[in-house]
Amino acid sequence: MKAFSILLACAVIVGLVGGTPQPVNADTQAVKQQIQAEYMKADAATRTKDINALMSHYTSDFKLKTASGKILGLDKIKDNLIWQFVATKQVKEISFRIQSITVSGNTAVLLVKQSETLVVMMEGVQHTLESTQISSDTWLKTPSGWKLKAQTVKLSNTLEDGKVKSTASIVLPTRELRASHVA
Repeated sequence: MKAFSILLACAVIVGLVGGTPQPVNADTQAVKQQIQAEYMKADAATRTKDINALMSHYTSDFKLKTASGKILGLDKIKDNLIWQFVATKQVKEISFRIQSITVSGNTAVLLVKQSETLVVMMEGVQHTLESTQISSDTWLKTPSGWKLKAQTVKLSNTLEDGKVKSTASIVLPTRELRASHVA
């Protein structure tokens, strides 16, 4: 039964990220390049811990649906990012790989694989966190450029020091410590 579960999980992953390539026209390719540039800006903002630059990529009504189905708004996202910035001592790797894109008017829906490796301090101990997620990201073309309106995480995996770890079991700094690091 366990072998079947592993095979099923592999099949789902292959279906999400390795499916049949879709034709991409010139307009779609241009949108893809513009949004990839936004992901690169998010990468740079994460590396420099620039919360304002990172938050500028979202619409004011942004919603995140986690792999477990929980819905988070922009305030909670900002709080989580501040925790991440406080805890992070080094960003070893961060990448956003667009797997597919569908554009309709001023809306683009992308399937994205995000990977990051961070060195963090938790309860005074240094750890390496490696996370990978597959998400459906909905971007909206605004007068100030492309903004992320919604993200639905399809699959998520986090390793702490090479071992599978639930993000719910990671000890977060206190709210006061996070608040003291807001720009």
